[in-house]
Amino acid sequence: MLKKEFIQGIITSILIVIIAYFLDEWRYVYYVCGWTGLIHLVLSIAYLLDGKILGSGKSATNEDKERNRKLMYKSKRFFSMAIPILITALICIIVAYLKTTTI
Repeated sequence: MLKKEFIQGIITSILIVIIAYFLDEWRYVYYVCGWTGLIHLVLSIAYLLDGKILGSGKSATNEDKERNRKLMYKSKRFFSMAIPILITALICIIVAYLKTTTI
């Protein structure tokens, strides 16, 4: 994974949690983190599809190979940023579920 983007995802999650804490609205965490993480995940899949499936894998020119390599790198960047954001949203959903259920 790419460290810089992973750290950016962690910082984004922390900022969203801090804002939700001061506003005392914890549902913002899974709304904002969920949508942000899903958008990053969709962009990652889009770049992956463009680089591998829609891109010409058998091209003979270096420009096409370099373009595919750059698209794959962008896909990895978006995916590594989406992971901590989606984990934060999932944790918030689990905690909210556990608070509402009585054992």
